[in-house]
Parts: sequence; C-alpha cells; structure tokens
Amino acid sequence: MVGVSIEAAAQSAPPGRLLRWGRGVVPYLEPAQRYVEIACATEHVVALRSDGHIDAWGSDLEWRERTAVRESVTNAIAVAAGDGFGAALRRDGTVVTWGQPFRSVAVPAGLADVTAISAGRQHVLALRRNGTVVGWGNGADGRFAFPDGMSQVVSVAGGGRHSVVAFSDGTVGSWGYNSSGQVAAQVGLGGVLGVSAGNAHSVALVEGGSIWQWGNGAPGFPRVTGVQAVVAAMDTTYALTSDGRIIDRLNLNGLPGLTNIARLASGMRPEFAIDTEGGLVCWGGNRSGVNEYRLATNSFVAVASFGASAGDIWESHTLAITVSGEVVGSYSGAAYIDAGLVRPIPGTLAIAVAPGPDYGLALKPDGTVVSWALPASRPNVPVPEGLEGVVAIAAGGDHRLALKAEGTVVGWGRETGFAALPPTGLSNVVAIAAGLFHGVALKRDGTVEEWSRWGRFPRILPPPEATNIVAIAAGDDHTLALRDDGRVIGWGWVSAPALRIPEDLNDVVAIATSGTHALGLKSDGSVVRWGDRGDGGGARIPSYVRDIVAIAAGTYDDYAIRAIPARIEVERSPHPRLSFQTFKGREYAVTYSDAVPGGGWSKLRGTRWPGTGQILTIEDPTLPLPPARFYRLAEYPQRREFDPIAE
Repeated sequence: MVGVSIEAAAQSAPPGRLLRWGRGVVPYLEPAQRYVEIACATEHVVALRSDGHIDAWGSDLEWRERTAVRESVTNAIAVAAGDGFGAALRRDGTVVTWGQPFRSVAVPAGLADVTAISAGRQHVLALRRNGTVVGWGNGADGRFAFPDGMSQVVSVAGGGRHSVVAFSDGTVGSWGYNSSGQVAAQVGLGGVLGVSAGNAHSVALVEGGSIWQWGNGAPGFPRVTGVQAVVAAMDTTYALTSDGRIIDRLNLNGLPGLTNIARLASGMRPEFAIDTEGGLVCWGGNRSGVNEYRLATNSFVAVASFGASAGDIWESHTLAITVSGEVVGSYSGAAYIDAGLVRPIPGTLAIAVAPGPDYGLALKPDGTVVSWALPASRPNVPVPEGLEGVVAIAAGGDHRLALKAEGTVVGWGRETGFAALPPTGLSNVVAIAAGLFHGVALKRDGTVEEWSRWGRFPRILPPPEATNIVAIAAGDDHTLALRDDGRVIGWGWVSAPALRIPEDLNDVVAIATSGTHALGLKSDGSVVRWGDRGDGGGARIPSYVRDIVAIAAGTYDDYAIRAIPARIEVERSPHPRLSFQTFKGREYAVTYSDAVPGGGWSKLRGTRWPGTGQILTIEDPTLPLPPARFYRLAEYPQRREFDPIAE
C-alpha cells in the first residue's frame, strides 16, 4: 500500500515558461533570442529570428495544420502575415506559405528571384528581382489588376482588400477595393521610397523623411520629417524616426517607453517592434499576440484550467501564477478575454489557483482563500467565514473545495442544489479534485473517495484497481487517477473522451483532464494527449512542448510550464545545497569554479546523476568554502552546458 503526504501531493512546479497550444499559441521563446523582422496579422504574429528560423504565436485556429511547414523553414530572410496564414521569403529567393486563409495561399509554381514579400488580409504580393510583381490568394475587387508589362517596382504592400506599389521613378500605383479612397490616384505625388497598406488606407514614405497618406482618415497623419520607416496598420499609421522613436498621430513625441527602436513590424496589428539589440518590444492591449508574448517571456510556477465539453454552456477558464506569486487569467467569457495577461485579483499573491466555469479561487501563502465571480457583475459566492489552514483548493461546476492541513475537506457553493459537497467525516485526505457535478479525494493510504450531487450518474464509485494512487484529476463526468507505477486509470461516464486511455501509456508523473480530452506528463518531460478532437484541434502537440514540469487541459487550449534550462537553486545549510529539475533518459553533472565564471571548472563530486523526472538536490561538501564559488550544470547526452550561477 502506497503512502502519500500532503506535501508531496501539493508540490508546485519549479519556475518555467508558460506554453499554450490549440486555438491559441504561446510558444517557448528563448530568453536571449534575437529577431530581425516581425509581421503581425489581426490575431497572430510571425517573428523571424536572427538564425533564419521562425517563431509564431497568437490564434492558431485556422493554420495549425501546417505549423510543421513553418517549423521546417531554416533560411528565411523576410516574413509576412495575413488572416490565418503566414509567409516567408527564403535566402534563395523562393517563398513558402502556411495556413488556411479565405482562398488558397499556395505559392505559384516556379516563383523565384523574389526580393520582398507583403501580405494583405487574404492575399500575398511578391516583388521579383526584375521589378515585376506576382500576387496570389484572394484576388477579388481587382487587387491583382496590374497593367500588362508592369515593372520597375521597388516596393509592394498588401492591404485589407487592395494592393499598392512604388515605382523606381518615385510614383505609386494602387488597385482593389476603393471604399475609402485607398486606391485613389495621388496626383502630383513623387519621390516615394516605399509604401505600406492598412485595412482601408495607404501610406507612402517620401524623400526627406515625410509621410503621405490617403484613404480612411486621410490626411490623418501630421506633416512630419525625419522618418525612416512607416507602417500602415488596421486603422492607424506608425512611423519610425531617425533617432529610434515610434510615433503616431496622437504621440508625435514618441510612444511612451519605446526608444532605441531599429525596425517596425508589418501587418494589420503591428504593435511590436525590434530594438537595436534585436530584442522585441510591444505595446497596446490584447491584440495581435501582444499578451501571448508577455506570457511567453514571464516565469510561472503553476497553471490550472477548467475545460468543459466543447459546445457546452460553460466557458473555458485558465489561471496561472507567476514566479512572484501574481495571478493572471484567461477567460473566454466577458470578464477577461482570450490569453490576456489580466490580473483578476490585483495585489494578491497566491501559491495555488482553481478556475471554475464562472468563478475563480486562489490560495494565499497564509492558508486563506479568496474568490471572485465572472463576469464581475455576477454575485460572488463568499468563502466560509473563518476558513484557514488550507493547503489545496479545487473548483467544480457549482462547488468549491478546500483541503485543510489536518486532512479534512471543506466544501461550499450556491444554494442551487447542484453543489457536490463532501461527505461528513471525510479525513486523512492529501489531495482533492472537482468535476462538473462531483468531487474526488485522494487519501493518505493511496485510495480514492468520490461523491456527487447530480449528473449523468447519481453515484460515482472508483473501480477496485483504484489503489496505490498518487494523483487525481476530475473532468465533466469522469475521474482520472495516477498510480505509483506510472499508469493511468479512469472511470465515470462510459462515453467520456478522456477515458480512452492509451493501453501503452506508462511512466506518467502528472495528469490533467477536461471535458474533451486528457494530458499525461511523462518523466522524460514529454506530454501525451488522448480523447476527442472536437475541442479546437489541440491534438497535435507542438515540437517546443518538451522539458515540461506542469500541465493543464482546457476546452480549446492546453497549457504547460516548460522548465528554464539548468536553473539551479542554491541554499546554504551549512553546505551549499543545489537543486535542479531533471528528466528521465538524461544525465546531469555539476561543475564549479572558484575563479571568475568561465575558467578553472572542476566536476563536483566527480559523478553524473541520472534524471528521474523530479527535482534533484545535492550538496557541495567542500569546507571551508572560498569567498565566491560559481556552479554550472551540464546535461547529457545533448552535452548542453548552461550559464553559471554564483553561490
């Protein structure tokens, strides 16, 4: 019989980067990654790295099936993005596209010698070395109605439903939908160096660093000089000045906090830019992947999701905790939208979170619980007065559960008759979970107890093999349990998709489930997914989902925390104690130096430690210690060495 402690069941993940995939994407971005170009559509971003590879994030609903095409590009020199698709220009002058826009974005056969690309919302333009232009995609409204023999083009721009070009003689041409005069002939306009196209307006950069704009909102932009680049966005225009500031018509002195900018993004929502060191900066609200980027560049220690069946009346709700203890949330209802870096309880620090269908719970470091309703206009169900000493929380459809340090469970909810409150006398509990209409408790002896209020079945009984359990997870109408041998078992409504557990699934260290599917985290840091595909298409797990330490399954999206490579926590007591995340199938070695970092490295204790999928803690037995000592972690068989850390 296995024994489980509350401390083991509630252990939080080491700090890492938050990932998201499914309908939306929050990828793993290397902390020191440098970029050379970035393109922003209305709901996603395509960023070109300095090594020629491409990162992307934001909404992935329409173009997820061809993500592998983007990941295969290794020699790109330019990128573009439209509604539901992306494009890249390779160093050899060819173009690759991926995604599923309104009409096909398949590159025309034989297209070569391309020097520049631009994407409209549903079409692509390519400028060839000989000054000719090729367009493909949605050609409605005459956006490809170029005159026969058109050449001498030096700049191209795809807009909402129109196309604009600049010629070598400094003039411009434009074709397509003309609802706001965006393709109207510009009499007398000359000296044009480049063009850009928004949804219903067009912009030209003119010799001397001035801007000319026509279409929606024209003139709309003040007469300025000293501009070196200009981008027409959905409904505004951004300009980059020669001294590295970004200006628009409301911020002629520059957008606050943005300096030393080297390049603007292109596209309909270009709220990104690249600074002089190749780093990304962003501004604005939750548009074009701004918040996804902020999530991807923060560090998190916990993530949890409430995910009901696809098409159910309930919303998808995710909460995460940053390394500083701040709670951020993603809710598909009206309270905080999409993947926003939104703080539902500003000023409150938490050690655990539990999202419900229309409410949230957070456990504070002092053992008390706070709650809030979604939307905020709904009445909040208050936490029971005097509730303290709490070590874990869970959120069900209309019931809230709190596990106390002594192993008892407190439940509460609305007076609707649907709250599944725990049975009287429940004790020796080390972990809890809550489904839509039922609750689950993992007991100290490795057995499970369940109860329900109402649902597809009046009473849920764990099967006989539900012994030696070390972790539990609850979905709409089912329960999953992780045994101490790494196998997963499940029970509940026979048609629940998450109960289609792969027969060969083993070596699992954590589980998560929703109303549509389930996830299993293996000891090598990989993630396995099973269940239904009716949840927005998250069945394909992206290649960057590896080195994972925590998982959460939502209705339309899945989340994970990816460990920061070779993060070493150092603690003296009295010897330095070194803690770091390991993964099965790898070996780890720690070296040290008493000189400046980078020289005189020696192996600590002269051995390698095999990875287990858990955090490993070792001691440096050296006494007396020098005034300063640096440690460095190496991982095998990849033979990766990471930056040193000082004791």
